[in-house]
Amino acid sequence: MAKKDNGPVVTQVLAPDFAKMKRIFANDLAPANEKNAKSRGDLSAAWSAIEKDCHLNKRAAKLLFKLNGESEETRDDFLRTLYGGMKALEIGISQDLVDKMNDEDAPTMPIVPSTGMGVDSLAPSLN
Repeated sequence: MAKKDNGPVVTQVLAPDFAKMKRIFANDLAPANEKNAKSRGDLSAAWSAIEKDCHLNKRAAKLLFKLNGESEETRDDFLRTLYGGMKALEIGISQDLVDKMNDEDAPTMPIVPSTGMGVDSLAPSLN
């Protein structure tokens, strides 16, 4: 069935409301930004402590913090993609003096007991 053409569609063009924008800036954004500045300072101090006191890479620690707060399914999907991609691109960790000093190998991907779909819930092997 053919759609009936009712002519051009008319839409109302709304004028920008800069006065309202200014009120929102002053009454909503500025006070919230001021409150957040203290929180950002506290967060910055915590991340700096992780970097300086714990001797860890801040970017990696931020990623770990984010992953720790995600659901198991989301985290597992991300890690499978990350480690699969690392293998495909031949990206890995080379041993350095820290590894030698502790007489340990370079870190490997950890495997944790699953509370979700574990080996038991996978389809049986056809071998």
